[in-house]
Amino acid sequence: MAVAEPQVDFELDLQTLARDQIAGMSLDVATPDVVVLGENSPSSNRLDILIIGDGYTADQRDKFLGDAENLRVNFSKKSPYSEFENFIKWSALVVSSVQSGADHPPYNPNCTEYGKCCADPEAMYDPLAMMPGGTYVNTAFDSTFCRAPSVHRMLISDYAKVITTASAVPDWDTIFVLVNDSAYGGTGGGKVATFSTHEMVVEIAQHEMAYSLSKLDDEFSESL
Repeated sequence: MAVAEPQVDFELDLQTLARDQIAGMSLDVATPDVVVLGENSPSSNRLDILIIGDGYTADQRDKFLGDAENLRVNFSKKSPYSEFENFIKWSALVVSSVQSGADHPPYNPNCTEYGKCCADPEAMYDPLAMMPGGTYVNTAFDSTFCRAPSVHRMLISDYAKVITTASAVPDWDTIFVLVNDSAYGGTGGGKVATFSTHEMVVEIAQHEMAYSLSKLDDEFSESL
């Protein structure tokens, strides 16, 4: 069975939203726990991809590194990245969260509150969104699904916190926030692509990277 290409049709100017928040924000990672994935190539002539985890507790450090390595290996198998694998350097920045997962705002078909609830019918298939009051967890970057009331798959992390934390790492060109949650979701914008550990994580990552690094956009057509 063919797998449909992941689609995200909502765009936010995350750099503008975060600009005023970043100034003066304390750094979450005093001594960064950075692990190079694959070959330790010089950053001066490589595309540097930094993977940061959200929703991974301190006890789940090995799980994060395993998820990050799995993403790297399978991402690099797909064209055109397979052809340019030797020109990409991957690193993982370990950041611990108090709790696992991501926020799942409660399903409410009449929802109009941004980030407070979810009117997307897809939320009815999300057990965590169907719990009374939804599901909320304490994570490093506040990753949450359904950031727009009508789009359950819109998974967004706090852009300002991500960028500030990443400043502890000297060399990166783009950031992947890998969220420890198996529900389907992701977004891309600015320097950051956020996505879950859903079974289609590689396809979602490539799709969101097109927004965050390549500055591409979706094109839609309508029949009149």
